[in-house]
Amino acid sequence: MHYNPNTLSEYRDFMILKNFSSKTIKTYLQIADYFFRFCDERYPNEAMSDDMVKKYLVHRFEKGLAWSP
Repeated sequence: MHYNPNTLSEYRDFMILKNFSSKTIKTYLQIADYFFRFCDERYPNEAMSDDMVKKYLVHRFEKGLAWSP
């Protein structure tokens, strides 16, 4: 997987069109950005998968990090 800023831009546009609040958009974009960076650092040559999401959530738990930023 390679980090693609356009993905976040498209996700932002989607949330705007769905009338999400600006605070929700900001939070969701931060969460997606952290996840994409995690995948890029640890799995740079793999396609994104459900397993990566699980590993990311376990990583946050083990580091004592909150579920959201």
